[in-house]
Amino acid sequence: MHGSASTRGVSPSDLRRINERVVLEAMTPGERYRVTELMRRSGLTRVTVTDVLRQLQDKGWIAAQSSSGGRGRPAQVFSRVVAEGLVGGLDLGAYEVAASVADLSGTVLARDRVTVHPDLPRAQRLTCAAELLEELLARAGHTTAQLWSVLAATTGTVTEAGTVSRSVAIPDWASTDLVRELGDRLDVPVEVRNDIQLLARAEHLWGAAVGYQHALLVWLGRRPAVSLILRGRPYTGAHGTAGDLSRVGLGPADTSWRGRGQWLPDLDQGTGDDPLAPLLQAAQSGDTEALAVLGRWLQDLAPFISLFAAVVDPEVIVLSGPLVPFAESLVPVLEDDLAAHLQQRPPIRISSGGVDAVVDAAARFAGERVHSTLMDNGGNGVARLDRSALHRLA
Repeated sequence: MHGSASTRGVSPSDLRRINERVVLEAMTPGERYRVTELMRRSGLTRVTVTDVLRQLQDKGWIAAQSSSGGRGRPAQVFSRVVAEGLVGGLDLGAYEVAASVADLSGTVLARDRVTVHPDLPRAQRLTCAAELLEELLARAGHTTAQLWSVLAATTGTVTEAGTVSRSVAIPDWASTDLVRELGDRLDVPVEVRNDIQLLARAEHLWGAAVGYQHALLVWLGRRPAVSLILRGRPYTGAHGTAGDLSRVGLGPADTSWRGRGQWLPDLDQGTGDDPLAPLLQAAQSGDTEALAVLGRWLQDLAPFISLFAAVVDPEVIVLSGPLVPFAESLVPVLEDDLAAHLQQRPPIRISSGGVDAVVDAAARFAGERVHSTLMDNGGNGVARLDRSALHRLA
């Protein structure tokens, strides 16, 4: 199909660009392939595969080696190159800012987080995030000159251009152009996603929702939130706010849902101190009162999770967030509630990401975006696999 320039409506140059991507997508990093295997995986002819491999070698994407063993002249095998470089992930929240560094294969090498105040002015919050990432790089013996790109995950509604249009958790976060602000501070291309929507995509690709086409992720944190995977793709709704419960009244500060009470007494009492950290510390040390408070709130959430599940009919429910270590008590309660209210009860899976799930997903997606951006190259064929080519496309 792709091996001939006679394909109707496609020029020879268009066909070369298509074939480059087909071959790259047929190759898994870390694996080695012979031409015959790539012919089978791509559906291309030998002549086309050989020509494309030569082009991709020139662009730095493919390495060739001689295969040992057997008689006669050694056959060549080919592999995807993992370029030397780093990407960064940021998780920008009201009470914490986290950073992580990964290599271009998506392996997270280091991470750290710092506590901040919800009323911290936006400029200081952004500078704090940039400096944390730079410090993390320095501690690992690297500099920002080795950083290819950054992906920032944040609370609030995020536009496709990377601007926060609305935020409940951070008072002055609305209208913040995170792409420009972080890009100016770090001097690298920056992309921005909503934190919980990004995490749902990560769970679908690499985590507890792998293999499912319809998944409901429930974030158990300072404010509960949900995110959806429908037909194998993230669903964010007409305005990008699907699953945002910040105004619904299910958070720890909310008493608007009748029959439910505050689960953190007086929250931070107006001080801006993180109300969740001391409760988690007490629960982790076995404090019975703290464990009881957490248990009651998790059980109170079960009917709402059942309602969400009844609406979207997921194949699986994934529980994630900082309260996941205490969610085991929720699972049997939720299973009973689902069985009582749903015609088909989906299985419940626990995410393994924990408190670092979002920032690690941000770094891993940053690496994914490096490769997809260079492969897209504005429709001009696969670009060279190097940092300068990526920055020219930003």
